[in-house]
Amino acid sequence: MKNYINIIVLFIGALFCSCSGNNKEQNKAKEEFERGVVHSKIVCKSDSLQSYAMYLPYSYNPAKKHPVVFCFDSQGRGALPVALFKDAAEKYGYLIIGSNNSRNGKIEEIHRAANAMFEDCYKRLAINPERVYLCGFSGGARVAGYLLANSSDFAGLIACGAGYISENQNVADLDYFGIIGFEDMNYGELVKTDLSLATKKCKHRMLLFNGTHEWPGEKELNIALEWITIQAIQRGKMKKEPVVVDSYYMNAGQEMRDAEKAGMPFYSGYLIRCCLSDLDGLIDLKFPKKAFLNFNKQFNLQQLQTDFVSAINKENNEVMRYLTLIKAELQNPAPQIDAKKWKKEVEKVQSMKKTTSGDVYFRAKRMENLVCLSTSIQYKRFLKNKDTKRAKKMLDIFTFFRPNDWEAEYLKACWEIAENNTQKSFKHLNTSFDKGLKNKIMFVQDGFFADYLQNADLQDLLKRF
Repeated sequence: MKNYINIIVLFIGALFCSCSGNNKEQNKAKEEFERGVVHSKIVCKSDSLQSYAMYLPYSYNPAKKHPVVFCFDSQGRGALPVALFKDAAEKYGYLIIGSNNSRNGKIEEIHRAANAMFEDCYKRLAINPERVYLCGFSGGARVAGYLLANSSDFAGLIACGAGYISENQNVADLDYFGIIGFEDMNYGELVKTDLSLATKKCKHRMLLFNGTHEWPGEKELNIALEWITIQAIQRGKMKKEPVVVDSYYMNAGQEMRDAEKAGMPFYSGYLIRCCLSDLDGLIDLKFPKKAFLNFNKQFNLQQLQTDFVSAINKENNEVMRYLTLIKAELQNPAPQIDAKKWKKEVEKVQSMKKTTSGDVYFRAKRMENLVCLSTSIQYKRFLKNKDTKRAKKMLDIFTFFRPNDWEAEYLKACWEIAENNTQKSFKHLNTSFDKGLKNKIMFVQDGFFADYLQNADLQDLLKRF
C-alpha cells in the first residue's frame, strides 16, 4: 500500500505544481462539456482503458476555477455517486467525478484508475486546487481515506459506509464528513473515527441515517456538500453566501428535532454542538445556544458519549465472537455446520429485532448484516475454488439468518450453475429477481454465469435488470 500511495501522492504534487502557472494559459487548455447532464463515461486520454463519470453544473465556466469532489465506489460504479450528488452539485456549484474503474481489488488497478482520472480531469477541467475533495463508499471510502492521509493536496473527505483516518495524520486543516446507516455493519467504526477527530482539532461531522450498507441518498449527500461549503466559508476559501448558511441552519434544526423524536439523546446533543461550531460567526445562534443549555440541564453529553462508545465496543466484541464462530466452522472437518448452535444464534438476533428499543434493533441488524456479508464473500470464493464443502457451510449459515432474502436465492443460483444444473439455477435466479435482485455489476463481476450468457433463457432473465 505504501508504494501505491506514494506514487499517487508524487503524481498529484507534480500535477498541482503544473496547474499553478499562468491562469489564462491554463484556462485555454480546458475543454467544453455539456452541462447539467450525467456523463456516464469520459475516457481518459492517457489511458483509454480508464474512464470516469462526470457532472458539471450549469454554472461551470472553463475560465474560472471550481470545487470538485472525486468519488470512489467499491464496485466501480462511477455514475452512481455522480447521479446522487447531481442536484446538490448544481445547487452549490461543484464538479462531481466518479471513477468507473476503481473498485475493491488489486492495489495496482486502484492506483492506475486514480492516477488516470486525476491527470485527465486536471488537464481538461477548470479545478480550484484549494477545494479538492474526496468521497467514497465502503472500500471506496478507504481508498479516499488513504489518499487523504498521504497528501496535503486535498481539502477534505466525505466518507460513506466506512471510516478511515490515519492515526498519525495531521488533520487540523481538513474537513471530514462521515455518513453511515443505522444498519451498516461499519457503523461503530465510522462513529468512533468521527469522535476521535475531536481530540485532533479537525473540522468534522457525522450524519446517521435510516439505511444499511449502501450509498446514502440525495438528501444526505446534499447535507454533506452543504457542510463542506460552510467549512470553505469559515476557512476563507470563498465568500459568505447567506442562502447556504440559512439552508444549513434549517437542515441542522430539522436533524436535531428528528434525533430528539427518535429518542437518541447523544446524537441530538452532538448535532447541537456541531451546529454551534459550524455556524459560529455566520449567523445568530441564539436558539441553538438556548437548546444546548436546556439539553445540558437534562443530560451530560460527555457521559452520553462514553455510554455510546461503550455500547459500540460491546457490539464489536459480539461481532468478533460471530467471526470466530464462522472461522471455527470452516476449520471443523465435519461436513455440515452445527445447525443447533446456529439456530440459537439466529433466535437471539431475531429476539433483539423484536424489541421496542431502536438501539437494540439496529444493533441486531448490524450483526446480522456482518454475518451475511462475511459468509457471502467467503461462499463465493470457496465456490470459485471448487471447495464445495466449505462453500456449503457458508451458504447454510447465510440462509439460517436470511432464508427468504433475494441474496439467498442468488447464492443458490450460483451453486446450481456451478453444478451445471441450469434449470434449477435459473429458477433460483428468477426468484431472486422477484425478491429484489438489482445489482447487475455484482452479477457480472461474480462471473458465475459467464459461460451461459448466450443461453436464451438466461438472456430473458437478464432483461429484468
